[in-house]
Amino acid sequence: MRRLLFTSVLLATLLVGCSDNKQNDTPGHADMMYAELKALMRSHCDSLRLASDSASIAHSIERYESELNKCIFRHPAGTDLELSAGQQDTLTMLTENFLALKRSKIQGLTMPADTVASDSVTQNKHDVN
Repeated sequence: MRRLLFTSVLLATLLVGCSDNKQNDTPGHADMMYAELKALMRSHCDSLRLASDSASIAHSIERYESELNKCIFRHPAGTDLELSAGQQDTLTMLTENFLALKRSKIQGLTMPADTVASDSVTQNKHDVN
């Protein structure tokens, strides 16, 4: 859970730069990075959506974090500053979708609250008296 939060903060930090200032000497890297991140996020949302048990959910989340970090660090430093505002908005939306899906999947795994008024030990103790 902390790793996903760290990864999300890392991605959000990368997406903060909204300036039109082109500091990187490789103009095609921003578009390549955007395309890779968008494809990665969409595929992992689909993978998480299809996960049916806690092990497959955990594996999907770990794989997403790992591949996201690899993708970000594969590109030169400052590439994230070249992303347009629209690209940043799309990546932010995809990240929010992944996190919402993750939350709903994890909540779906939790057991419902016990509906018994009292526990069986207390009931058995009163029945004996």
